[in-house]
Amino acid sequence: MKSIVLHTALGSLFLSFCMVGNLSAQISKGFHWNKPQPNPFVHAVQPKVHALLAASNKAPAETELEEDFSKWTAGSEAVPDGKPVCGSHTSFTIPAKYTKMKGWVGNEAYQAGGICCLRMFENGERAGFVSTPEMELFGDVVLTFRARRLNAKDTEGTLWVALCDNNTGPEDNFTLQLTTEWQNFEIKTSKGTFNANNLFQFQAEKCDMLLDDIKIVRTKTKILAPSVLNPVNLSSTSFVARWKPTKDAKSYLLNVYYKGMPDEVIPETTVVENFDAISFNESTRKINLTTPNYPQGWDIDVSSKGKKDVCTDAADLHSGKLSLNFDEEGDYIMTPVSPAPITKVSFWVKPSSMETEPNFSYSMVGVSALIGGNWTPIAYIPNSWMQKDGGFYTLDQNALGDNATQIKIEYIQKNLLSFAIDDVTYTYKTLPIPKPFITDKEVTDTFCVVSDIHPEYEYFYSVKAKDGDVLSDPSNDVWVDGIVGITPMPKEPTNVSATSYTANWEALYHADKYQLNTYQIVQPKEETSDVVVLHETFNRINEGSVEQPSVTYDRTASLAQRGETDTDWMQQLPAWAKGMAGTQETNYYLGLAGLVVSPRLSLDCNSGIFEVDLKAYNTHPGDTLFVLVMKEYSDRIALDARVLPMGTTPGYTTGTVSFDNLVTDWNQRRNIKLAFMSMYGKPFYLDEVTVRQTVKAGEKLYRPTKTFFTDKCSYEVRDLEPNHDYAYSVIALAKKYSDSYVSNASDLKDVYNATTAVQPVEDSMLRIIPSEGRIDVYAATAVDVHVYDMRGCLVGKASSASSSHHSFSLLPGLYVVKVNNVAEKVVVR
Repeated sequence: MKSIVLHTALGSLFLSFCMVGNLSAQISKGFHWNKPQPNPFVHAVQPKVHALLAASNKAPAETELEEDFSKWTAGSEAVPDGKPVCGSHTSFTIPAKYTKMKGWVGNEAYQAGGICCLRMFENGERAGFVSTPEMELFGDVVLTFRARRLNAKDTEGTLWVALCDNNTGPEDNFTLQLTTEWQNFEIKTSKGTFNANNLFQFQAEKCDMLLDDIKIVRTKTKILAPSVLNPVNLSSTSFVARWKPTKDAKSYLLNVYYKGMPDEVIPETTVVENFDAISFNESTRKINLTTPNYPQGWDIDVSSKGKKDVCTDAADLHSGKLSLNFDEEGDYIMTPVSPAPITKVSFWVKPSSMETEPNFSYSMVGVSALIGGNWTPIAYIPNSWMQKDGGFYTLDQNALGDNATQIKIEYIQKNLLSFAIDDVTYTYKTLPIPKPFITDKEVTDTFCVVSDIHPEYEYFYSVKAKDGDVLSDPSNDVWVDGIVGITPMPKEPTNVSATSYTANWEALYHADKYQLNTYQIVQPKEETSDVVVLHETFNRINEGSVEQPSVTYDRTASLAQRGETDTDWMQQLPAWAKGMAGTQETNYYLGLAGLVVSPRLSLDCNSGIFEVDLKAYNTHPGDTLFVLVMKEYSDRIALDARVLPMGTTPGYTTGTVSFDNLVTDWNQRRNIKLAFMSMYGKPFYLDEVTVRQTVKAGEKLYRPTKTFFTDKCSYEVRDLEPNHDYAYSVIALAKKYSDSYVSNASDLKDVYNATTAVQPVEDSMLRIIPSEGRIDVYAATAVDVHVYDMRGCLVGKASSASSSHHSFSLLPGLYVVKVNNVAEKVVVR
């Protein structure tokens, strides 16, 4: 059967983006970048005043552009031509016949006898500008030109020159004073981006001016840093470091480090501050600034602005006699500098109101961390994220990172609200520090196999691009998770009884927890129809309705982790209505379709034929429900599919879809998941799902029973039905810096309950007698005897043409003895 491609309108999305990009490009050709307002990151440079990074001795200087305006022949220096070369009448494009290089744009630019004249509007507003063609300008760039004011009547005038990325605007800019005499200017900059759309823009200000002899010389002293990719884990001791190729790179330098503890270790320490020792005036609730008695090492300012410094009403306190009051922007609390990285911070906060504020503006508390000498914003918290009566807001190491040494809580944006802050708590401890494993290993490919790592350590890698002596900045560091793509190893079960067993598995060092999926084995001696493989009613979902569903910003949800199903059901773009699991509308921006996904199943019995009974609710009239066979819910291609037409009006539909085709590729039925999806990408809800299959004699079916989560490497599974065999599979899970990592599912480990083994077979024609260390087979007729262990390996065989006795010496365990067409399971003690 042909593969089913999952369409989520990504093609249309891509087309839309392309159209927007082309439109932007057209607009930019007729638009000039405005001069930024002065700020600490923009500097004005006079002619000949500049700084330049030292260039590599081997990096050649290349001329990127030369323009002397020799084709601007009309007019003269004294009396420029009266007809503009460019403007709205040319879509702001300078016709190619006027320049040596195509691609110039501008406005109010006039010919002046081999010179460019830029004029102001008659009302004195700036107008005239020219911009060079787009080009690559990363590295060290030297821009030279000459310029002067056109008229002596202009007593002042400046030229604004900007290096722009034509997507983001000015990256560097300079304001130059002009006189009525020609001046030669030289500007040096190294702030060009790595995009091929950089340009220089020349803008006349406060005067009409003349511009000539523009030249751009670039020395390529840097190249683009590689875009690093997640590793491919080969084993617990090896991985493949990967990155995308970088233009101009001839080779790459790989650096790998691991994190180990330093010699001096500061133990985990928690500091709790309730601010109750602060001295204040009880009537004015202002802090006594002469003797404030602030906690030692803390930097606090809630007094420079605002009317009230502290809150004393019981409703505004979490503990003690006061909380600090944030009632004006700039109020802040700053912890002492910690002697080790801060791994957790929490504080109690109560807003003065939970009402939505007017003018679409939120009052917000911000949290920043001092990391590497710089303050880094960590969180912005509006009142809608707080609790009406106050509550704790907590940030852990995933939010803070590994190098935060000080925390600042600040009122960063005010509308109408104030905030009470109490009981600031932070924890610090020594964390592992980077230690080199591979330093600047040069490779010419875009991957490198790294071996012999120690799985108990955390490893990271980064890459630099290299072109001769020119090096890029390092890429971002990437964590070697040791989880994704790795298959956990289940170990033999222990403590097996009629109703319980302990599942065991080998640890994966970076796993935060493990997901244990358990199964009941169905292996009938005779063909059995309509065996229920999976049945789910979603009755433990107790929130939302189809009119007002409960939703989340998370892209996926595990119903087993939420405690709403026994087995590993999950959702993509989840939505919930009481008693039903559903989805939101397809998110075209993210390229994600709404899915409800079953636990992992193997449906290879009965030649892969099975049926799915459904009760579902459609919100879109005439929708159709896809039932997809997939390996993983994130796959873009389904292995097989069926459809269930739904009602012409919103409501419930009950029906059965049959996967009745005989499969020859067992990969299409083993270790698969069933995913349910709306044909039109609209919200829908599953109310009840039943998967049924016929199981022939001797076939083995694994029926999902329950999913558990633990941070240990073993788990006791209890309250089982007696007289059944079971199995389990394990998945390792990890989370770091808000990213989730999931391993492969392990192979199934069967758990054989001794009580399910048959008693010795004794009749007039055949006797199979297990005993200590052996199995004896007595046959009255011709037989072929085969003995298998539980891995399916043949451990003994014999045959005879007449009555016979065969004995097999075996280790203790469970075995299958096949005599001609009879197969029996027996236990050797």
